[in-house]
Amino acid sequence: MKLSDYFRKKIYFFIISLFFVLLSVSMATYSLSLSDVGDENIASHVNSKLLVKYVSGSDVLDVSEYPISNEVGSRYAPINLVKVYNNSDETVKYDLVINTTSLNEIDDLHKIYVSVNNESYNSLASLNDGTIQSFRIGAHSEDTIDVRIWISKEYIEESDFGDYLGLKLSIREK
Repeated sequence: MKLSDYFRKKIYFFIISLFFVLLSVSMATYSLSLSDVGDENIASHVNSKLLVKYVSGSDVLDVSEYPISNEVGSRYAPINLVKVYNNSDETVKYDLVINTTSLNEIDDLHKIYVSVNNESYNSLASLNDGTIQSFRIGAHSEDTIDVRIWISKEYIEESDFGDYLGLKLSIREK
């Protein structure tokens, strides 16, 4: 066997090996990019018209750790991202609802504020039946909702420190 044949075989082997390595890496990257559901908690709702994905991994709201001003909260409080998919052939109306889950809640809901999609903020005391906002989603469409919630430092009192605030999001179809 000539030396050139030997190098030719090594080069072919190297090229084939490199091809399979690149193919494996690209397939792995592609499969990871498709699996956007990995960290999301999926819950199906009434009538199975809507599919809701809580991107943060849970329907329990992430609240700012410390009391902050309303201006800061509306821009920098933790984001709770919710994706709503309409799988039906018709337009569906639904409400984004907040529920309390804690046993030892902060008594005054006027101290807690919520903002949806970086729009104006409201105190939880001003919500009607826990409804944050009403939405309408077209057939086979998707809504992405950005919810921020914080405790306003303007109204917090010494007695509020140490209380647990447990809030959950839910979707109520109309």
